[in-house]
Amino acid sequence: MRIDIGDRSVFSKVFNQLIKYKINSNFLNGVSIDSRKIQKGDIFIALKGGQYDGHNFIDDCISKGASFVINEECEGDNIIKVKSSKAIIRNMAILYRESMKCKVIGITGSNGKTTTKEMLFHILSSEYNISYTKDNFNSTIGMPISIFSISSSDEIFLAEMGTNQKGEIKYLCEIAQPDFGIITNIAEAHIENFDSLDEIYKEKSNLFKSVSKDGLIFINMDDIFLSSSISSFNSKKIKYGFSGNYHYSAKINKDKDNNLIINNTSINIPYLSNNIAKNILCSFTVASELGVKPHVFQKKINSFHTPNGRGNLIYKSDYTIINDTYNSNYSSTIAGIESIESFSNPKSRKVVILGDMLELGNNSKNFHISILDHLIKNNIKDVFLYGELMSHLYKSSKNKDLDINIFYFEDQDELIKAVNTYILKNDIIYIKGSRGMKMENIIKGIK
Repeated sequence: MRIDIGDRSVFSKVFNQLIKYKINSNFLNGVSIDSRKIQKGDIFIALKGGQYDGHNFIDDCISKGASFVINEECEGDNIIKVKSSKAIIRNMAILYRESMKCKVIGITGSNGKTTTKEMLFHILSSEYNISYTKDNFNSTIGMPISIFSISSSDEIFLAEMGTNQKGEIKYLCEIAQPDFGIITNIAEAHIENFDSLDEIYKEKSNLFKSVSKDGLIFINMDDIFLSSSISSFNSKKIKYGFSGNYHYSAKINKDKDNNLIINNTSINIPYLSNNIAKNILCSFTVASELGVKPHVFQKKINSFHTPNGRGNLIYKSDYTIINDTYNSNYSSTIAGIESIESFSNPKSRKVVILGDMLELGNNSKNFHISILDHLIKNNIKDVFLYGELMSHLYKSSKNKDLDINIFYFEDQDELIKAVNTYILKNDIIYIKGSRGMKMENIIKGIK
């Protein structure tokens, strides 16, 4: 990843304070951990990863015009050796954040955090100077580096926080120091690295705990973990949901297509699914508390595009693809299957293509098998499965007398060939799987 430095003067002061090395801010450009993206004036920070070691590309970065290199192995002209590159990123980000006056909105959750972040950026940018963690830069490396993109004129920074290990949300909150907190939901994502859903909740809830009494947290009352633990948090609480009367209550308008009603305000949206409805309610709640008027919200929603791979629609001449390939877990897969009905019509077949849901731990087999009940419940008749774990679902279906066509493939290319001969005009094709399954290749292969 690479980011442009938002305030070069502040960054140079932080750099000098921590590394004891004076740097002319006029020659600063960006910060990068990817040697392929280095530009003249960038600072390259070499990290050791699972597949690549940034130290192997130091000479290449210098030749491209990097102003400084921070690393753990060598030193020389403009090459600075430190004990830990990751620790330097953390410490610089803390000092940089403390130098900025903007409010920070921390966003985490098992599902929907990236779409919510992108939606909030799109909406709030009409009223505020704002910066944010771009793409999926939400890790213990990506989010801290994104902090350096904040400029002195920014009023808000949206800090997306991801986690797949215990302690990471607390680590990120110590850096971002959020004034507002959003937890979209609690679900099985990365449960392989946690003992239970309760452990995932405890990890995510560190965001709410990090917000001061003077701050504001937004509670999804439809999530049982969040709604049942309100008293655990000291900040001012704003409640929202579809299941009761809250500060912001929503319902789907059954009398009008693609329409939500939030606190008696009618919101027209380009298309309606369970997931997008939840994202919109959360965004409406936050935006309203920050002073965005409903008519401004409506205008911005009309021009919002769902991030690629997170349920965005791809319209072909004869059929429509729902691209939900970015990642997958049990609850998001169920939500995705339930959402297909929103896009179908009497002429449409609902074709579902599912890849393995990874990182689900010891109950992974049962999670995959139980997806079958949701396919049946949502009247899905045509299913293509791919991956070792999805074989459990396939085998379970063969033991039952079902009115459903289920096909299983160990080879992705063979699946693509079969899909191309199977699809018909007006089909709605829903595609989802975990990141490691590379389900986006199926979209590229469909003709």
